[in-house]
Amino acid sequence: MGHRIVSVSQLDLAADAFVALCTSAIALSLDTTGLAPDLPVTTVPLDELRRLLLAGASQGARDAVWAEVIRRARRDESWLLAAVGMRPSELSRMVLSEAGGVWAGGALVGAAASILMLSALFSLVPVLIGYRDPFRMDGMALVVYGVVALVVVLAAAAWPAWRTARVEVLEALQYE
Repeated sequence: MGHRIVSVSQLDLAADAFVALCTSAIALSLDTTGLAPDLPVTTVPLDELRRLLLAGASQGARDAVWAEVIRRARRDESWLLAAVGMRPSELSRMVLSEAGGVWAGGALVGAAASILMLSALFSLVPVLIGYRDPFRMDGMALVVYGVVALVVVLAAAAWPAWRTARVEVLEALQYE
């Protein structure tokens, strides 16, 4: 039987080392008290913190945790491993989930604004032209344009997500 050669990236190795670090006796944890309002007010193990951030924490929470981990990484090598412990696919998923969050916010604001403008039009048209126009809101249009907007947002985020998955985090941290 022949041996299969598997190419493993540096980030995959770092992610494996991160898992080993989280399960070791010296598992790192971060006190998230005061970092962001949507994070627990307690000390959280790094593997659980990673799950919390990937599960949809706010951008402010992600930025605050990342800044704290980077600050600690400059003083302690084990925190450097924590900074690069995400797999490339997780980094890509994080970028795409942020884009999805922007889409959701934009879709909600756009739908609410369009409904308000339509109701204002219903109130204003009889005053301006003397009779009620037969305008009707098409709910299907909101759904169709919402899906189109989602496709555009995810397509626009695909390139940054792809680039994020290929960044050499250790090199990037040197210039941070």
